[in-house]
Amino acid sequence: MEKLSNSKLLVFGKNDNELYELEDGKVTGIGNMSDHRFHIDCLLEYAEDHYGFEPAFDKFGYDTPVDVVIYVYTKLLGDALFLNWSMNEVKAGMLCLPDDLSDKQRDTLNEAIKDMENFKFIVCNNFNIDEYGHASYDQHLNLDQSECLEFVKNIKDVKRHK
Repeated sequence: MEKLSNSKLLVFGKNDNELYELEDGKVTGIGNMSDHRFHIDCLLEYAEDHYGFEPAFDKFGYDTPVDVVIYVYTKLLGDALFLNWSMNEVKAGMLCLPDDLSDKQRDTLNEAIKDMENFKFIVCNNFNIDEYGHASYDQHLNLDQSECLEFVKNIKDVKRHK
């Protein structure tokens, strides 16, 4: 796997929709840590290019809270995301997981996390939206590489829980 830890955003796709353009488990790096775009910019541009079929994205703008956009990616589309927050010598980011993973997603996530030596992770899962449009989710803070790999290992498998 090419080195992805320099990307601003990683999308780990799940192919369980005939409209979905990516192959299952494919990881796509978006942006570079040296560009000055916000994560929300990357998420919305990627959605526009790849998820024209998803009406939820039509309602979003650059002022939409990023966790609401992440909800659509994880809960409705089943993608996993990694938002890279690294600066200078500090390597950190937020891994956002869907409720379940395909085998191929799990494999590419494991490869990418193993590539991210010395990173600290915030892992977020169980995304929901309340009646007011606010996102909520569980956060697991300050995980190291091995703890993050263990967390991914324990996420449900799509085949066993459909």
